[in-house]
Amino acid sequence: SNGHADWKKELGYFWVPFFNHVNSVKQMTHDEIFSGIHDLVVNWFCSEEGKEEIGKKCPNCSGGILKLNFGKAGVFLGCSNYPACNHTKEITGSNDNSEYPKSLGIDDVTGQEVMIKKGPFGLYLEFNSESEKKKKISVPKDINVNDIDLNTATRLLSLPKIIGEHPETGKEVKIGLGRFGYYILYDGRYFSLKKSSKEVLDTQLNEAIQIIESSPRKELKSLGFNEKGKEVFICNGRYGFYIKCGKTNVALGKNADIESIDLKKALELIKNKK
Repeated sequence: SNGHADWKKELGYFWVPFFNHVNSVKQMTHDEIFSGIHDLVVNWFCSEEGKEEIGKKCPNCSGGILKLNFGKAGVFLGCSNYPACNHTKEITGSNDNSEYPKSLGIDDVTGQEVMIKKGPFGLYLEFNSESEKKKKISVPKDINVNDIDLNTATRLLSLPKIIGEHPETGKEVKIGLGRFGYYILYDGRYFSLKKSSKEVLDTQLNEAIQIIESSPRKELKSLGFNEKGKEVFICNGRYGFYIKCGKTNVALGKNADIESIDLKKALELIKNKK
């Protein structure tokens, strides 16, 4: 991370075997790949009833048999004679999702129906509105879908939401759920909320401010402003010191002498990176 190693050599340790492996797999047919993982996925996706269907004669044609297959909508049984025969049959696993989409009721605030639906990436909550941009949110991993009622669903769908204003700056403090979990958003900065869903939904403003104030700032010092009026900072991150100006970052390394870097030097490094 300090830039002392030969990056091409280091990358080669990963890339060469990975590239060769990918090329070997690309030569395989879909059936060859799926037959290799068939026994592993059957127990995950098939109920006992579904397992009994595998290998039976296709009811739509004379010569095909039913076999497990993957599609955008999930796992299904399909005819081995595809594409000549396009017979398919839905199949469910140990976690029966056949009840979805499922209505939880009407939200008192919006007047919209709240639904639990199943998509390619799992279960999610959604307002069943006529809008093209429907509000939706994935069901958090720490919540059992069977425990989700209308109140819990509407609280999750309210995210991200403002929980108050910082008493010193007057700026909004929000909580939300993103790709990497729950977070607090304040003044353009994100702070991780490592709590359960119930705790997050009950988060008060004073708790959020404590997390904000206790989090170390990445910006160590301001060097001034560039010709466009953007502030230039020296920051400390996971991989060491770096210069930040707007969306541009320039790595300096963990052992950099940051006291020797002034605005002129920083702007020069930023220019050279571009």
